Amino acid sequence: YIVIKTTSPCEAGKMYTMFADDFTGELGDDLTGIYRSEYKNEAGVNRVIAISQMETTGARHTFPCFDEPAFKATFDFTLYHRSDQGFYAVANMPPIIILPFFIHQTEMIDTVLWNSTTFDTTYVMSTYLLAVTVSDFLYEPATSTAGTYIYARPETIKNNEGVFAAEVTPALLDTIATHYDIPYTLPKSDQMAVADFGAGAMENWGLVLYRETLLLFDENISSVHDKYSITQVIGHELGHQWFGNLVTCAWWNEIWLNEGFASYVQYIAVDGVKPEYKPWEIFIIDDLQIALSADAYSNSHPLVHPEGRFSSITYSKGASFLRMVQSFLGETTFTGALKVTTFTNSEDYILGNIKGNGFYRINYDLDMWGKLSLKLKDPSFKEIPVENRAQLVDDIFALSRSGRIDISLALDLATYMVNEDEYIPWQTFLDAMTYCEYMLGASPIYGDFSKYILDLVVPSIYADLGWDDSNTSDSALITRMIRGEAIDAACTYGNQDCIDNAVMLFDQWRNDTTTIISSTYRTDVFCTAIREGGLAEWDFAWEQYLLSQNAQFQSSLRYGLSCSKDAWVLNRYLEYAMDPTKVRKQDIQNTFSYIARQEYGKYTAWAFAMNN
Repeated sequence: YIVIKTTSPCEAGKMYTMFADDFTGELGDDLTGIYRSEYKNEAGVNRVIAISQMETTGARHTFPCFDEPAFKATFDFTLYHRSDQGFYAVANMPPIIILPFFIHQTEMIDTVLWNSTTFDTTYVMSTYLLAVTVSDFLYEPATSTAGTYIYARPETIKNNEGVFAAEVTPALLDTIATHYDIPYTLPKSDQMAVADFGAGAMENWGLVLYRETLLLFDENISSVHDKYSITQVIGHELGHQWFGNLVTCAWWNEIWLNEGFASYVQYIAVDGVKPEYKPWEIFIIDDLQIALSADAYSNSHPLVHPEGRFSSITYSKGASFLRMVQSFLGETTFTGALKVTTFTNSEDYILGNIKGNGFYRINYDLDMWGKLSLKLKDPSFKEIPVENRAQLVDDIFALSRSGRIDISLALDLATYMVNEDEYIPWQTFLDAMTYCEYMLGASPIYGDFSKYILDLVVPSIYADLGWDDSNTSDSALITRMIRGEAIDAACTYGNQDCIDNAVMLFDQWRNDTTTIISSTYRTDVFCTAIREGGLAEWDFAWEQYLLSQNAQFQSSLRYGLSCSKDAWVLNRYLEYAMDPTKVRKQDIQNTFSYIARQEYGKYTAWAFAMNN
């Protein structure tokens, strides 16, 4: 809070101006407010830039203000910054005046060149949406009426890693504007990738900031999952330009109105631009099932919550709730975008919650579960919509985890997967198997459990799709995603052909680091080779991690490094992860999670956490 003491009483209805000339802020490194970030350029020189993150309370660290979402205002500001070596400022609005600025020599250690950049007046907006950066980034222009540029480290732009974002951003923005018949009114919609960013992305009005992994796409390194995630996240942040920026929740307890709507709108945007990605099918596993799972825990919370939590309930349950309401009210009443469908069931079984429109699970009686299981094992199983096939698998395993259904029923129903060829049922099934693996990893029946999975995966999607990932067109994106899941499962659960191929690819790359391993299964290759290998493989991968400047490649290596079977190696890795000169602060939590996820790492991670 802020306390203001006046020298005399204030008159009601009169406007006063408050000056805070002696305010001094801090350019910290804690990823909030305006903070410093570092990266090494192509020449290996360390570059220091300024980035901002105002949500939720970063603005008050930057300048005196009423830092609450309901207090909206226009903002005029001038930024004084270095202008040598290619440095310049970018903010919510375009610059209107850029002038040389001279600092008295006694006030500065060096005598570098400086500019003062004055930006145009912002629209009426909340403080948490303000953004300002000072960097030497290059940009990829996009063809857009909104004036879109994709900013990033110079080497990534030179490497054409901003091209994909430049392609989809204007189309996603136009899709949302057309869908709601409300134009995007700001003079620009810039997107910027930064190396140090606490959030995944931030919807600042006119200057959206992202982690590099969620905006930049390298055709030779990034995976199909990266491509889908980038499209989805851009759609989400652009959805905020209407839901959150134009219309804002009064307080953080209703943040679901921002995040739930943006999470819902991102699917409308992606479906309008890349329908071949099948976003509404992926909604089932990326949001509906995530929300149902989160809502089952005792620490779940209502959508409107006094603490204003940024959680999967806020995002995924919010989106699922909106999708359910839309399905109840119909397209004209709600958005006019989606068609309400009906389903006529056969005489043999009853199927509820068509296409997963409702935010709930269904526990059928044992007789009906049996009939549904028989239908799924029948050659005509695709008469059941793919969304429902995925939801049936998710529901029955969730119900078994809660003790409402015997696990044997779930495992029996899932044997139909040997004939399944769609992505979202496979992703659902393998997610369920991951939970079972956590429970059975050290049990006497783990061998039988692994054989069960391999008997479903290997003769179907692993054999059908193989390792040939040369078709990189958008039309093959879903196929490549299934291929990645097949190889991940086959290698994880011990298929020797998969292990041999992974080790061979790793050795080829180890002998010649210019060798390209497909991003679709690169992480699996790293993990398998390090798990099957020894210290030499681990040390080589760690060396490549330190040398790499690509965030997505580094992410694959960080996961692969967690797969070692040696406790002392994992302890050393955990020590490395605590050193911000080796692992970025934003990646520490993920690195710890990667290790804790492994059968050989979970006890090591627990002991490390208890001792530190």
